[in-house]
Amino acid sequence: MRNVKVLCVNNEYVRHGEIDPHELVMEEDVTDLVKVRREDTKEHIKKAMDVIASPTIPDISPAHAGFQSLNEWMVVYRTLKTVAPGSIYDLCRLNGELIETLEEKNIERIVDIPDDIPLKSQQLLQLKATKEDKVLLKLDEIKKFLSSFVFPLYFLDYETLASVVPLFDGHKPYQQVPFQYSLHVLDTPGGTLKHFGYLHDERSNPILPLTQSLMSQIGDKGTILTWNESFEKGRNTEMGCTDNACFTFYEQVNDRILDLMKPFSKGWYVDKRFLGSASIKKVLPVLVPELSYTTLDIHEGGTAQRIWMETVLDGKHESEREKILLDLDKYCSLDTLAMVKIYQRLSDFIKHNEKTQNY
Repeated sequence: MRNVKVLCVNNEYVRHGEIDPHELVMEEDVTDLVKVRREDTKEHIKKAMDVIASPTIPDISPAHAGFQSLNEWMVVYRTLKTVAPGSIYDLCRLNGELIETLEEKNIERIVDIPDDIPLKSQQLLQLKATKEDKVLLKLDEIKKFLSSFVFPLYFLDYETLASVVPLFDGHKPYQQVPFQYSLHVLDTPGGTLKHFGYLHDERSNPILPLTQSLMSQIGDKGTILTWNESFEKGRNTEMGCTDNACFTFYEQVNDRILDLMKPFSKGWYVDKRFLGSASIKKVLPVLVPELSYTTLDIHEGGTAQRIWMETVLDGKHESEREKILLDLDKYCSLDTLAMVKIYQRLSDFIKHNEKTQNY
């Protein structure tokens, strides 16, 4: 090969009218970089062929997986090996170096990790909760956080579409564009819970109709609660660029947002069953076991995005369209209902554990 070039997407490209492929795609000559790696590549090919020809499986320890592939390899590893609950592979924020250190010391369980192993702050909290077999709490921080809420409370969650080639004017490659929201509203403590939502069901830009719907449901006072606020705030900022009215609305919304994940991401509430995670998918089964995503036909965001794009944008699954839209509504609604229930559990917990000592 005389020349090697890479074509990659220009993630700063903004669509206006027909796609301009010369603006969307950037070209880079990498011939010299490839030539430098030629001998290494030959050696890698030889090693790969030796593995294929070998009658025995090589070492499959997750310690050999790079950081970007560790989570994917752990799924494979758990199908090949029996991994007991509480194993070192359940420790959060793992990397190959730490796994190798623990394996070399024949440490198989989190509870057996000695104090002289250097760990990150979240790992240390998970280790402490596991060894002491109790929930770690900072009630003062949780109480202070909850007391900052202003009623009515709005629990907000988006589902989004994303595409390499921007589907609508004003959008960039890979941009996450909300096509759905769920909004649970609690006017007063102990008041009646209300639910609102919007699901775009046409092959058109969803931002303006979604925004108009949200404007009609969110009042100008009260705390807006999300889970992992950076995502919702980022989408609001992008949608605010649509026009001046949207900009003002979403700017005010962002000013009122608080992150309900904070007690868990900050380590104010640590349960060993969270496995060091602050994801709502880990927190909900522990705090509110009566609610579950596993009973839904759509139970995670990636599937929601894919199935909506196939059904609404691509016109597939026509015979199942009504059921799919209903399933999408159920999934997004559970995200905000889950936040409501977690908030209520935290509030009840504070009331009944005033004398509990902080860790």
